[in-house]
Amino acid sequence: MANRLWQKTMGIGLIEPADDMKDETKATNPELMEFLAKELVRLKFDLKEFQRIIYYSKTYQRAATYGELDPEKPYLFPGPLLRRMTAEQVWDSLLTLTMPTPELVVRPDDDEYVATVALTEKTTAEELLKKVDRLAEVRKEENKDKNKRLYKGQELVRASELPQPLPEGHFLRQFGQSDRQSIADSHTDGTVPQLLTMFNGPVTHMMLEQGSVIYNEVTTAPTVEGQINKIFVLVLNRHPTAAEKAVAQKEIKAAGPAGIGNVIWALLNTREFLFVQ
Repeated sequence: MANRLWQKTMGIGLIEPADDMKDETKATNPELMEFLAKELVRLKFDLKEFQRIIYYSKTYQRAATYGELDPEKPYLFPGPLLRRMTAEQVWDSLLTLTMPTPELVVRPDDDEYVATVALTEKTTAEELLKKVDRLAEVRKEENKDKNKRLYKGQELVRASELPQPLPEGHFLRQFGQSDRQSIADSHTDGTVPQLLTMFNGPVTHMMLEQGSVIYNEVTTAPTVEGQINKIFVLVLNRHPTAAEKAVAQKEIKAAGPAGIGNVIWALLNTREFLFVQ
């Protein structure tokens, strides 16, 4: 378990392949493997706390390794491997640029449903009919709230709050979310549908419309230079280089307000946005 969590965080395990461990299998760093195993036991298998330790480590916070690995040599972890964000991470990242507080929307619990449909041996037919009517009201209210969060058929809530598995054509499935038919079925491989979705899909368009977080933030900047700076900070979490600023200014000058959307759209389609640096 410790090796799998290390692999999930760093992109490569101390023992590879992680699902083929044998008695004679040796870790690339036996001391570290032993330490991680003991930490997991010490924490009483608190996975959240265990991952927090890894994420706060200097190893994880170093720059990602870009080059190809030599299969004949052990990876000594100068940093994590360069990886594309998972489907859920991409979705949530786009959502933060669109919705002001996506973390506040959570799935309702089942308490109201349970209370509505709970029956006892003393429940009368009249009471049962009232429960049916009440259940219809509960579902109607829930659907009303859901419809407020819909954009072209897609519910704008965090990936953790969406039903799983999602339909095959959904953004998350296109970017590799598991269909839950087999274990560890998710992937981060690139596909043509992903390119088409990022180029011209509803999720990309929704943040370019009035009312989205990034639209409201950028349009409040009084100067073009200020708008460009805000776009880069919001999308890539850094300021633009002189060359990037010049290209963005040229685009906005040529296309007007539409140029702002073009710059945002261009950055969303960069590897820098989609990959964990």
